[in-house]
Amino acid sequence: LKAENVIVLNGCGSLFSALATVLCDPGEAVLIATPFYGGITQSVFLYGNVKLVYAYLDSKVTGTSTRPFQLTVEKLEKALQDARAEGVTVRALILLNPQNPLGDIYSLSELRD
Repeated sequence: LKAENVIVLNGCGSLFSALATVLCDPGEAVLIATPFYGGITQSVFLYGNVKLVYAYLDSKVTGTSTRPFQLTVEKLEKALQDARAEGVTVRALILLNPQNPLGDIYSLSELRD
């Protein structure tokens, strides 16, 4: 990590506003898993007119190797494909680790997937 590549901002709201306006044009979208910190919606939409596309996480445990609200590549891909089918351009993914508000910590293998 090089110092010239680091930008310090005050709080996550200003960070998400800056990222949304730099990465997206008005009307485009950012992918995010639900549930999420509600302030993100205001931060990306208010200043950049950027939408959120939701990857819905299920609270049900569906097998011995799953957990409630488990994020998977398949859930992200489904949300992305659904957005594309509706004509929405998704430019980025917001992935919080640890996840807010659930507090889940994604493993290295989950992040690599």
